[in-house]
Amino acid sequence: MPQVSIAGAPVVDWHLYDTGYTERYMDLPTNNLYGYHRGNLLTYVGSLPE
Repeated sequence: MPQVSIAGAPVVDWHLYDTGYTERYMDLPTNNLYGYHRGNLLTYVGSLPE
């Protein structure tokens, strides 16, 4: 059985998380669309085991 880890209060969608931290390390969504997509947990929900 594969092991799954879960964070208690993760940022699920970086588009909705507006802080200086986000812009400092990820740049603006318009400049880093790929990074925001890869960092979005909702992108991977379908691949989690049941």
